[in-house]
Amino acid sequence: MKNLFFKELKLSIHPLCYVFVLLFGLMGLIPNYPACVGPVYLIAAYTFLFLGANKGQTTNDLFYSCNLPLRKKDVITARMVSITYLKVLLFIPLLATLLIRFFVIYPSIRNNGGAIPDLGFDINQGFALFGIIILVLSLTDLIYLPWFYKTGKSIIGPTIVGVIFYILVAFLGTMMLPKIPNLKDMVTIGGPNEKILVQVLLFVGCLLASVGIEFLTHKLSKDNLLKLDF
Repeated sequence: MKNLFFKELKLSIHPLCYVFVLLFGLMGLIPNYPACVGPVYLIAAYTFLFLGANKGQTTNDLFYSCNLPLRKKDVITARMVSITYLKVLLFIPLLATLLIRFFVIYPSIRNNGGAIPDLGFDINQGFALFGIIILVLSLTDLIYLPWFYKTGKSIIGPTIVGVIFYILVAFLGTMMLPKIPNLKDMVTIGGPNEKILVQVLLFVGCLLASVGIEFLTHKLSKDNLLKLDF
């Protein structure tokens, strides 16, 4: 497994994946740009991860990996570890973006007499924001990975549906949930009606649900790969 993950790092993760995750993750610095939208570029990066900008497809990377002396489920595990690695990298620019908003951009707007745009959950609701993003990314994996491993080739359908699904669900989760009376106040760190237990339960609940979804994704992807006829 260790060697297979090193193979993922050196051969499968295309350099453009890092551009999409690290650079485009900073697009939250654009004025009136919701924080929940940045992670969608991770889904777009799957195109390069699974096909290596067509390099993986032309070299038949999946066929090669499945013919190595290892279990096919290890191929799925290594790919999901790679995705988790990219998710961790994604949260670096996302957190940086939120902190810059909180300490630089928003104070500047207030000092100039402007109004802070209502962009849903933000750095003030960090527990809720990160919990929902983690959960929606896992749900997107549940759509994307089993679909891809059903054919082992096409990523057009999974990518389009995955991006649309993430945008719609993340938007509803981070932009519409705050409209529920008192919810935003309860999950606002340092707010007048802050309820730390609600914040922690929301984050832990999303995290546990995400872990369960990833296990289901692994099982469905493995089952599809075992049925795949190269």
